[in-house]
Amino acid sequence: MKCKYCNKELTGKRRKFCSTKCSDKNYYENNKEKYKKNAKMWGERNKERYRELSRKANKKYMKLHRERFNKHILNQYYKNKDKWHSRSRIYKMLKAKNKKIDLKKVCKKCGSSKNVRLRFEQYPIKTKDIIKAVKDKKIYYLCEGCR
Repeated sequence: MKCKYCNKELTGKRRKFCSTKCSDKNYYENNKEKYKKNAKMWGERNKERYRELSRKANKKYMKLHRERFNKHILNQYYKNKDKWHSRSRIYKMLKAKNKKIDLKKVCKKCGSSKNVRLRFEQYPIKTKDIIKAVKDKKIYYLCEGCR
């Protein structure tokens, strides 16, 4: 007989798996959907804790696997080139000396000026469209608490 997970020849009294590792792996494979469902439910119930842990894991992953992370970012760039070009153009317009955009670095909801970041509802590419989106308040600043 052979192991159900790794197809090694079984020795002795073993019936299904060659080791406890193989049996644990097989159990996970059979119940993968259940694990994912429970993790998702926990994430919905504990949003703040889930957010903290995911950020911590992401930072650790970035440090350990810099090449993979850079590759992931590059893939995201190729998927959404228009968004990337829009963001870069808006940041350049905000840093320019002769500003065409008048955006104050204040949170739209609470009015604080600490830990403020840009929020996009639209990703316009042309300069005229960017100016129009800022006037229509489709591009604005939000603080970390309001995000």
